[in-house]
Amino acid sequence: MLDCNNIGFKVYYPHIGHVNVGDDVMIFTYMVVKEDDISLYGFENEEELNLFVKLINVNGLGPKTAINILTYSNYSSLITSIQLGDIDYIKRLPGIGAKTASQIILDLKGKLVDAQVEKKEDLNRFNDVVSALKSLGYKNSEINPIIRQLSSNPDLSDQEYLRLALKMINNRG
Repeated sequence: MLDCNNIGFKVYYPHIGHVNVGDDVMIFTYMVVKEDDISLYGFENEEELNLFVKLINVNGLGPKTAINILTYSNYSSLITSIQLGDIDYIKRLPGIGAKTASQIILDLKGKLVDAQVEKKEDLNRFNDVVSALKSLGYKNSEINPIIRQLSSNPDLSDQEYLRLALKMINNRG
Protein backbone atom coordinates (compact mmCIF):
# COMPACT_ATOMS: atom_id res chain seq x y z
CA MET A 1 0.00 0.00 0.00
CA LEU A 2 1.35 3.39 -0.99
CA ASP A 3 0.33 6.42 1.07
CA CYS A 4 0.45 9.62 -0.97
CA ASN A 5 -0.84 12.66 0.95
CA ASN A 6 -3.16 10.47 3.03
CA ILE A 7 -4.54 8.66 0.00
CA GLY A 8 -3.74 4.94 -0.16
CA PHE A 9 -2.93 3.15 -3.39
CA LYS A 10 -2.32 -0.53 -3.96
CA VAL A 11 0.84 -0.80 -6.04
CA TYR A 12 2.23 -4.01 -7.51
CA TYR A 13 5.91 -3.64 -6.67
CA PRO A 14 8.58 -6.25 -7.48
CA HIS A 15 10.95 -5.26 -4.65
CA ILE A 16 8.84 -5.39 -1.50
CA GLY A 17 11.86 -6.50 0.52
CA HIS A 18 13.66 -3.23 -0.30
CA VAL A 19 11.25 -0.97 1.59
CA ASN A 20 9.87 -0.85 5.11
CA VAL A 21 6.68 0.64 6.49
CA GLY A 22 7.18 4.37 7.00
CA ASP A 23 10.09 4.71 4.53
CA ASP A 24 10.02 7.66 2.15
CA VAL A 25 10.72 6.23 -1.29
CA MET A 26 10.52 7.42 -4.87
CA ILE A 27 8.56 4.94 -6.97
CA PHE A 28 8.13 5.22 -10.71
CA THR A 29 4.61 4.05 -11.54
CA TYR A 30 2.72 2.78 -14.53
CA MET A 31 -1.08 2.72 -14.56
CA VAL A 32 -2.99 0.08 -16.47
CA VAL A 33 -6.64 0.95 -17.14
CA LYS A 34 -9.07 -1.74 -18.23
CA GLU A 35 -12.84 -1.57 -18.33
CA ASP A 36 -13.11 -3.53 -15.07
CA ASP A 37 -9.83 -2.63 -13.32
CA ILE A 38 -7.32 0.14 -12.71
CA SER A 39 -3.92 -1.10 -11.47
CA LEU A 40 -0.70 0.65 -10.49
CA TYR A 41 2.69 -0.96 -11.00
CA GLY A 42 5.73 0.50 -9.24
CA PHE A 43 9.46 0.43 -10.03
CA GLU A 44 12.71 1.51 -8.38
CA ASN A 45 13.99 3.40 -11.43
CA GLU A 46 13.10 4.49 -14.95
CA GLU A 47 15.10 1.68 -16.57
CA GLU A 48 12.99 -0.92 -14.82
CA LEU A 49 9.80 0.94 -15.76
CA ASN A 50 10.91 1.07 -19.40
CA LEU A 51 11.67 -2.67 -19.37
CA PHE A 52 8.20 -3.33 -17.91
CA VAL A 53 6.59 -1.32 -20.73
CA LYS A 54 8.56 -3.29 -23.31
CA LEU A 55 7.58 -6.57 -21.65
CA ILE A 56 3.84 -5.79 -21.65
CA ASN A 57 4.11 -4.99 -25.37
CA VAL A 58 5.30 -8.55 -26.06
CA ASN A 59 2.52 -10.52 -27.70
CA GLY A 60 0.69 -12.59 -25.07
CA LEU A 61 2.36 -11.01 -22.02
CA GLY A 62 0.24 -9.02 -19.58
CA PRO A 63 1.23 -6.63 -16.79
CA LYS A 64 0.87 -9.19 -13.97
CA THR A 65 3.19 -11.63 -15.72
CA ALA A 66 5.62 -8.81 -16.54
CA ILE A 67 5.76 -7.70 -12.89
CA ASN A 68 6.30 -11.34 -11.89
CA ILE A 69 9.25 -11.52 -14.27
CA LEU A 70 10.78 -8.43 -12.65
CA THR A 71 10.06 -9.80 -9.17
CA TYR A 72 11.88 -13.08 -9.74
CA SER A 73 14.67 -11.87 -12.02
CA ASN A 74 17.52 -9.46 -11.60
CA TYR A 75 17.28 -6.59 -14.12
CA SER A 76 20.78 -7.14 -15.55
CA SER A 77 20.36 -10.92 -15.76
CA LEU A 78 17.06 -10.55 -17.58
CA ILE A 79 18.51 -8.07 -20.10
CA THR A 80 21.54 -10.31 -20.65
CA SER A 81 19.44 -13.45 -21.10
CA ILE A 82 17.23 -11.71 -23.66
CA GLN A 83 20.24 -10.33 -25.54
CA LEU A 84 21.89 -13.76 -25.59
CA GLY A 85 18.68 -15.60 -26.49
CA ASP A 86 18.82 -17.70 -23.31
CA ILE A 87 15.36 -19.30 -23.38
CA ASP A 88 16.22 -21.63 -20.47
CA TYR A 89 16.76 -18.71 -18.06
CA ILE A 90 13.49 -17.02 -19.05
CA LYS A 91 11.52 -20.31 -18.90
CA ARG A 92 12.53 -20.73 -15.25
CA LEU A 93 10.60 -17.59 -14.30
CA PRO A 94 7.09 -18.16 -12.85
CA GLY A 95 4.33 -18.19 -15.45
CA ILE A 96 6.69 -18.34 -18.43
CA GLY A 97 6.70 -21.30 -20.76
CA ALA A 98 8.83 -22.07 -23.79
CA LYS A 99 6.48 -20.29 -26.21
CA THR A 100 6.34 -17.08 -24.14
CA ALA A 101 10.11 -17.15 -23.52
CA SER A 102 10.70 -17.46 -27.26
CA GLN A 103 8.28 -14.60 -27.94
CA ILE A 104 10.05 -12.35 -25.39
CA ILE A 105 13.40 -13.00 -27.06
CA LEU A 106 11.95 -12.58 -30.55
CA ASP A 107 10.29 -9.26 -29.69
CA LEU A 108 12.99 -7.72 -27.47
CA LYS A 109 16.38 -9.06 -28.54
CA GLY A 110 18.47 -6.18 -29.81
CA LYS A 111 15.96 -3.58 -28.57
CA LEU A 112 17.10 -3.32 -24.96
CA VAL A 113 19.83 -1.03 -23.74
CA ASP A 114 21.75 -1.82 -20.57
CA ALA A 115 24.95 -0.11 -19.54
CA GLN A 116 26.56 -3.36 -18.37
CA VAL A 117 25.81 -5.43 -21.42
CA GLU A 118 25.07 -3.11 -24.29
CA LYS A 119 28.42 -1.31 -24.56
CA LYS A 120 29.56 -2.03 -28.10
CA GLU A 121 33.01 -3.28 -27.15
CA ASP A 122 31.55 -5.56 -24.46
CA LEU A 123 29.02 -7.09 -26.85
CA ASN A 124 31.76 -7.65 -29.41
CA ARG A 125 33.97 -9.19 -26.72
CA PHE A 126 31.20 -11.54 -25.65
CA ASN A 127 30.42 -12.39 -29.28
CA ASP A 128 34.08 -13.31 -29.77
CA VAL A 129 34.03 -15.49 -26.65
CA VAL A 130 30.76 -17.16 -27.73
CA SER A 131 32.21 -17.83 -31.22
CA ALA A 132 35.40 -19.26 -29.73
CA LEU A 133 33.47 -21.53 -27.36
CA LYS A 134 31.18 -22.73 -30.16
CA SER A 135 34.20 -23.51 -32.31
CA LEU A 136 35.45 -25.67 -29.43
CA GLY A 137 32.19 -27.64 -29.54
CA TYR A 138 30.28 -26.12 -26.62
CA LYS A 139 26.50 -25.69 -26.91
CA ASN A 140 24.45 -22.53 -26.27
CA SER A 141 22.97 -24.14 -23.14
CA GLU A 142 26.51 -24.40 -21.72
CA ILE A 143 27.66 -20.99 -22.97
CA ASN A 144 24.79 -18.64 -22.05
CA PRO A 145 24.98 -18.99 -18.24
CA ILE A 146 28.74 -18.40 -18.42
CA ILE A 147 28.36 -15.21 -20.49
CA ARG A 148 25.95 -13.82 -17.87
CA GLN A 149 28.65 -14.38 -15.24
CA LEU A 150 31.34 -12.83 -17.43
CA SER A 151 29.39 -9.56 -17.64
CA SER A 152 30.12 -9.03 -13.93
CA ASN A 153 33.87 -8.77 -14.78
CA PRO A 154 33.98 -5.68 -17.01
CA ASP A 155 37.75 -5.04 -17.20
CA LEU A 156 39.16 -8.23 -18.73
CA SER A 157 40.83 -8.76 -22.09
CA ASP A 158 39.39 -11.10 -24.72
CA GLN A 159 41.87 -13.83 -23.80
CA GLU A 160 41.08 -13.45 -20.10
CA TYR A 161 37.34 -13.70 -20.81
CA LEU A 162 37.92 -16.87 -22.81
CA ARG A 163 40.16 -18.41 -20.10
CA LEU A 164 37.62 -17.53 -17.41
CA ALA A 165 34.75 -18.95 -19.50
CA LEU A 166 36.63 -22.23 -20.05
CA LYS A 167 37.46 -22.44 -16.35
CA MET A 168 33.77 -21.88 -15.43
CA ILE A 169 32.57 -24.52 -17.90
CA ASN A 170 35.12 -27.04 -16.64
CA ASN A 171 34.16 -26.38 -13.01
CA ARG A 172 30.50 -27.09 -13.80
CA GLY A 173 31.17 -30.47 -15.38
